[in-house]
Amino acid sequence: MKIIRNSIDNNFENSKISETLILVEPTINSHYVFNGGLINVCKKTFDNIEYIGLMKPKEMKPNLEKEIDIGFKKKLNLYVNLARKIAFKKKKVIFLSYEYRDIIAILCVRLISQKSKIYLIEHNTIPTDNAKKIKLFAFSVFNKFFDKIVLSSRVKYHMKKKYNKNVLCIPHPVLIDENKSRQENYILSPSSSTTDEENLKLVQYFSGKKEIVIKSKTFNYYEKKIKIFKRLEDYDEMIANCDALFVGGGSMKYRESGPVYEGLALNKLVLMNDCELFRELKDKGFNVITLDEYSEYLVPDTKKYQNFKKMHSESELPKRIHKSA
Repeated sequence: MKIIRNSIDNNFENSKISETLILVEPTINSHYVFNGGLINVCKKTFDNIEYIGLMKPKEMKPNLEKEIDIGFKKKLNLYVNLARKIAFKKKKVIFLSYEYRDIIAILCVRLISQKSKIYLIEHNTIPTDNAKKIKLFAFSVFNKFFDKIVLSSRVKYHMKKKYNKNVLCIPHPVLIDENKSRQENYILSPSSSTTDEENLKLVQYFSGKKEIVIKSKTFNYYEKKIKIFKRLEDYDEMIANCDALFVGGGSMKYRESGPVYEGLALNKLVLMNDCELFRELKDKGFNVITLDEYSEYLVPDTKKYQNFKKMHSESELPKRIHKSA
């Protein structure tokens, strides 16, 4: 399968890091594309990779109709397993994601392995400015015990300014199968973060004009051209074939959006709200637009999109990881 990537530099491939990297995924989430890509890259970067997770990477793809219920016992076993591997040792660990309810368990892991280098990837866990004081305090304290990985320079700047925290910044990887692209005439709303109100606005704008495919567990709308799925069975194919993407989800002030980056790298029209990420991409010259601007859509700058695809390709990740070793 050909995915969007550049070939890894030969010199880099021949200079693997001679240590074991432990990748930990303590959540069940929609980052299966990100996780799968990062795991593959780390295999090329480190001599040995160990994965500890509630599900195997190939099982993360959310193509099931039923919710996956992970009980307390399974999660406890995950942390016990991790603790046995790194207790009183010097290891390198990356948490692919985390939840606030896991903070105590992660802190316990840190306490029994103070020599280890433990990274946490921040997806949507950085609190907004109007978050509750207890959450802001907890995050500030939690920061002191771990190294962090963020996915944009905007978030890196925020972490330094607000928390005086130096973090590792890697470009959000884009790992989508280009061979599946057939450019069909529909708009895809693939993000769980998009609200029912935002999807309703999308539907009302294009009602009767275009087919719309929406991923949502709660949104309902009865029209022939509107298709709603709780889960997208083949995310790669759906995003590769659409002619436009719609991604809502609030301000995105301190988080990124995989579908937005994947859409841009595939040279798709990306419809968004006027938010922090939207303005950042707009300022950089990308033709992301709001629904109200749809009629003003211009042909994308092919060269700019090729450069964007390169920056977020799989070849960039090991370079950043290698520098942090």
